[in-house]
Amino acid sequence: MPMERTFFFLKPDAVIRNHVGAKILDEILTLGCEPKTFLTLSPSRHFLSNEHYYMHKGKPFFDWLLDFVTSANLIVLVLEGKDIIKKVRETLGPTMVEKAVFEDNSSLRARYGLFRGVNLAHASDSSLSASSELLTWTFHFSLRDDAQTREKLERYISIHLDSKYVDTLQYRSLAEELEEHPDRFEEIKKDFVNLLRKENNKLENRKLEDFAEVVLAAI
Repeated sequence: MPMERTFFFLKPDAVIRNHVGAKILDEILTLGCEPKTFLTLSPSRHFLSNEHYYMHKGKPFFDWLLDFVTSANLIVLVLEGKDIIKKVRETLGPTMVEKAVFEDNSSLRARYGLFRGVNLAHASDSSLSASSELLTWTFHFSLRDDAQTREKLERYISIHLDSKYVDTLQYRSLAEELEEHPDRFEEIKKDFVNLLRKENNKLENRKLEDFAEVVLAAI
């Protein structure tokens, strides 16, 4: 089986929840891949709208998706390995968190995804999309192979893996509360931010509040 490359990034929900992001990256490294690029990026709404997510224009969730993916930094990786596109996709699980829980409760999204499309990461779904995404992101962000990538990635994992972890079920419980009591949005948002603060005590409160606002809008 020939070597192939895939494009991958941690979304804001995994980046903000320090332990979760590190855990995902740690498990990705067990797939027998070689990380070639590891960067922290903040793509603009314009870039995501017109380059990366252009195929979703006009869909009901499009504006929310842009709000979500621009709500914090992304951790961007280029991974190389045999059958790596399929391996990464299977490890993540189905795109929608509830479907992941139902169909593959051992997947990363089933274990750590919050709800609906708040689903931790993006990964190319085919060799064609991988080639296209790698070309696009390389053109705009100068992605380059870096001999120090594995070292940088392992350092990131080691720093954040021991961070406090709040059981994902606590977030899902708040989402269920909000579904039943939409009039309690501000109260539930405050509880949501308090959970995030336990997992990330360095990000300023306003950013956590803005992130919670976006994420809870998915309910």
